[in-house]
Amino acid sequence: MRTGLRASLAVFAVVLALVASSASAAVFTLEDQNSSAIFDMAGDGQIVWVVDGVDQLFEQSFWWRVGSAGAEAPVTGLDVIGSLASDSNPWSDSRADVLGTLYRDPAQRFEIEVSYKLRGGLLGTKTSDLAETIVIRNLSATSLAFNFFQYVDFDLGGLADDDTVWFSNDNTVVQVSEDMMVTETVVTPVAANRQADYIPVLIDLLTDSDPTTLANNNGPLGPGNVAWAFQWTFDLAPGGTFIISKDKLIVPEPTTMALLGCGLFAGLIRRRR
Repeated sequence: MRTGLRASLAVFAVVLALVASSASAAVFTLEDQNSSAIFDMAGDGQIVWVVDGVDQLFEQSFWWRVGSAGAEAPVTGLDVIGSLASDSNPWSDSRADVLGTLYRDPAQRFEIEVSYKLRGGLLGTKTSDLAETIVIRNLSATSLAFNFFQYVDFDLGGLADDDTVWFSNDNTVVQVSEDMMVTETVVTPVAANRQADYIPVLIDLLTDSDPTTLANNNGPLGPGNVAWAFQWTFDLAPGGTFIISKDKLIVPEPTTMALLGCGLFAGLIRRRR
């Protein structure tokens, strides 16, 4: 059900989200050229990324923890101060393609501003780009020992069980299927930890009652139903700001050869047989 039904109903999901957007301020749809993305800003985070009619994403969510003890919590569980979707390129596509949401800790210790910018490719190119910026501000008078997590579960090509994932360096992750590839580059700052694993290892770590430290498992891992995560660990001074900037790019999979070089690519092909 997760693979076939999710892929076949991807376009229908976009239509439903457009209806939901008018009924709930928490659900937004961004659209540009051949791409659309759905965000539940008070629920599971980003839940759809359709490129040329196929949903490539199962879930992307952000998590936080203050201190070295206790469980992580989803950013979408914080108080939503406001969300705004707008169009940044009306001369080429008049639909909303930018989304910003401001979250605040109920205890007033910090706030987190999350921004997305979607750029689709021409129809049929199977390319799409999503730029993301996360701004974390300390509103308190004391330093905060902060841990911020990004969890990502792509189902490239609409299928969950045939993907391979690895970190090509400390700030870049690559996931490929038979015909699609997604890369994410953390522009700044480099994450303290990263981990690739099979479903549901990472989401179980983030939703249990214990503090999580990612294991720096770089892969390659797969083919299978895989996910990956980044962890930023930092001390946030009173009144201080921490900014994370990153970018995701979806393209047809043959680009992998140019990106990785023949050696690693050949090894991955052997793994997939």
